[in-house]
Amino acid sequence: MIEGFVSATETAPEGPHGDHTGYYNSVEDFPVMRVTAVTGRRQPIYLSTFTGRPPDEPSRISEALNRLFVPLIRQQFPEVVDCFLPPEACSYRIAIAAIKKRYPGQARRLMLGLWSMLPQFSYTKLLIVVDDDIDIRDWRAVMWAVSTRSDSSRDLVTLTDTPIDYLDFASPKSGLGGKLGIDATTKIPPETERLWGEPLAMDPDVIARVDAMWSRLGLMDVARELA
Repeated sequence: MIEGFVSATETAPEGPHGDHTGYYNSVEDFPVMRVTAVTGRRQPIYLSTFTGRPPDEPSRISEALNRLFVPLIRQQFPEVVDCFLPPEACSYRIAIAAIKKRYPGQARRLMLGLWSMLPQFSYTKLLIVVDDDIDIRDWRAVMWAVSTRSDSSRDLVTLTDTPIDYLDFASPKSGLGGKLGIDATTKIPPETERLWGEPLAMDPDVIARVDAMWSRLGLMDVARELA
């Protein structure tokens, strides 16, 4: 245990420290602490995690927390089927949400709601909203939705001068930056005037017939590898 007093007026340069972003932080002034005592138990057990470029240990811990706050989101937005914060994006800078869409403009409403609902989302720079047929933990499926269900002239939501992680040196100002939302959901009138496409899907009877052929053709090992 480290005991001491933190000054309310005196500061000193701190850093650079390696952080969960995968970068060294800049040197900045922080309050000075005068240490008065350092105590510890005999044969103590020191618990810690390593920090580095994600995905790292803290980001894996955040994956568990991700499961916990989905029920909280659903209390306010019951249309949310699932929400995912990719660990590669520092576990909070990108979010993907899947919804059961019922009315036009619903994805935009959700974006604005999530950005202001939980402190975790106030630091989220990119928010992608997709339909509930998309596996939000499969980046290939998410990118397919973005590339086929969104148009940059209609489906981008941008905000400026919003609260942002002060560790994010990509933002133009410390603690203040922008946000981007992408509506990658199926569009319904009046969001579009065009006839919307229907996703390709194989008939269940055809799938069953093909599955039954694997063994007869001696391809069961290939089927297991593809599963």
